[in-house]
Amino acid sequence: SPSLSDGSPMAVGPCEGVLNPYEKIPISLCFTPKPPRQLKGFKTRGDLQLYDRVDISLDIMISSAETGQNIPIALVGTACKPEVHVTRKVFRFGSCPTNDRRDISFSVTNKNGELPVRFSLNKVAFFTATPSSGSLLPGESADILLTFRPAQMGTFKTTIHLVLNKGVGVIPLGLSATCEAVGEKKVLVGGPDATVSDFQSEPKFVDPAEARKNANGKARFARIPPWEKKKMAMREAEGLSPRQSRGAGSGNNGPGLNGTLADGLVGQEESEDNIEDEAFGGVKSYDPTYTYCTTDLIRKQNHRDQYADFLLRAREARQEKCEAVTSHKHGKRRGNHRPRGIKVGDGVASAGSSDEDIREEGDSDPDLDMDPYGGLKSPRLRVPQEHEPLWLERPLAGGDGVAGDTQNGRRRHRAKKHDENKLLKRKYKPKPTTQAEMVDCAAQLSSTELVMIGSSHKTIDFGTVTVNSKNAKSLGITNDLSQNVLVEVLFDEYEELAGSTPKSQVIPGGAKAGFDIVFMSTTQPPQNQTSRFRQTLTYLVNGHHKFKITVCAEFIPVKVELSHPILKFAFADDHLGPETSETITLTNTGNAPARFSWVHARATRESQPKSGGQPHSAFTIDPESDVIEPFQTREV
Repeated sequence: SPSLSDGSPMAVGPCEGVLNPYEKIPISLCFTPKPPRQLKGFKTRGDLQLYDRVDISLDIMISSAETGQNIPIALVGTACKPEVHVTRKVFRFGSCPTNDRRDISFSVTNKNGELPVRFSLNKVAFFTATPSSGSLLPGESADILLTFRPAQMGTFKTTIHLVLNKGVGVIPLGLSATCEAVGEKKVLVGGPDATVSDFQSEPKFVDPAEARKNANGKARFARIPPWEKKKMAMREAEGLSPRQSRGAGSGNNGPGLNGTLADGLVGQEESEDNIEDEAFGGVKSYDPTYTYCTTDLIRKQNHRDQYADFLLRAREARQEKCEAVTSHKHGKRRGNHRPRGIKVGDGVASAGSSDEDIREEGDSDPDLDMDPYGGLKSPRLRVPQEHEPLWLERPLAGGDGVAGDTQNGRRRHRAKKHDENKLLKRKYKPKPTTQAEMVDCAAQLSSTELVMIGSSHKTIDFGTVTVNSKNAKSLGITNDLSQNVLVEVLFDEYEELAGSTPKSQVIPGGAKAGFDIVFMSTTQPPQNQTSRFRQTLTYLVNGHHKFKITVCAEFIPVKVELSHPILKFAFADDHLGPETSETITLTNTGNAPARFSWVHARATRESQPKSGGQPHSAFTIDPESDVIEPFQTREV
């Protein structure tokens, strides 16, 4: 009997005991499967599930020594992996003063369709989770609120663990926050006038964009504009400190150094010299030969700032749109604030658009109720594999190799694949006529030259044909030599192939000739049986070299099928005529014309003539004989 101490996923207890007369003892069966050991991947990723369903079975036996009974019991169980999806795993709370709070909400979904999942979150200083534990039914989702309540100042960066089924799976969640100020302590209201709302604090949700922007906690570097440097240098030359110069610039003597100077200079329509004299006390601050004037510098800086601000706001709008669509797919609504005053193209939300408009746009995307990027593998680019035929200088006849002619320093490729069902109309002369052709067609070829002559098929199969039907196939013979060859096909050896044409052809160099092989059998096979034809056909090259191909066919007798084997004639109740008729359909299933005729097998005694003439039947057939074309029907 297995026990949990042995490491078995199934345990039985108690393993032994004594059963008194008429006594009942309960036996507990415990099934505690453990996840297999993770042999690949990263151990720090607790949500990585590298195993699938595991079926576990165990056979136990209850034995009694006194009675000799053996009762078998089969234990069967299935271990399922916990499939839990969280909407986010990194939480940045930003900056929060003491005696205050910052909140971020996320969702946990049980993707397993069979078993519930129990979850719990451990305790971390200054961070709380609500609820900290619970159970999810198959397909159920739950919202968890993470709250940051700092009691002291500092930078906090820690990890909280989402534990599934008491340690079967662990999902780490990263937390980061800062506390740089001391907040006001809330004064609790006491007495009988206090309500429940006085003792509860409202959640303050964190804007993700602001949290990412202030994640580092460092001020951005800002370069001092050149006109500001010039102004400070002029003030220092007059004996004022930089602080006094900034204060003097905001008085009545001139415009301010920061925004007032830029706004004043950009908005004016005076000449550049007048603007420079007014801004810097009559001192020329630039050389137009080597640099821009102050007005141009300020205008360019404002132009860059405008587009930089546009890009930042556009990025925030795209992120909020994506989060709104995702929350809508999971059945949630998030109250994140959308930046106003942005008017962009298709990729960015327009000004004044609401979350409902964004969700309507997101609904047009295909959604199969799957997690974003769930189950996708990292794309791996592969080099395409090209399958090219092997090039042979001396290819095999009829093979896949590409033949080449190296005698005259050039390569000649074979033609495209020959279609045996398409007859070539062009035929070459049957005999050589010129002196050069006679010399070429009478020459004996070497083995190297014979390799350059090949046929398109080694076997020509006509399939199943009908007796007395003509069936044609095309045999292609290619001459890859640079000279003429005479090819003769010995069709007269077989009666079935006697109708093939032509008997011979003079094939020029680099050309292909087609021979029409016609198969026609007049031998009638036995009824409901087939006959086979398989013979070797020989063709000669220049009258000296023999090559062979195989011709095979299966021919069957002409067969006509009837739509009704038995016809029953009956007069209808409302029929008053002396005759009635029925229609039967004859079908020719072969590829040859079928001639049919009806014969009266016997006649009735009443129709026998007394003078001994031909018998007359009560039935007439129209037509009594006719011809049915191949694969056609005829009604009688």
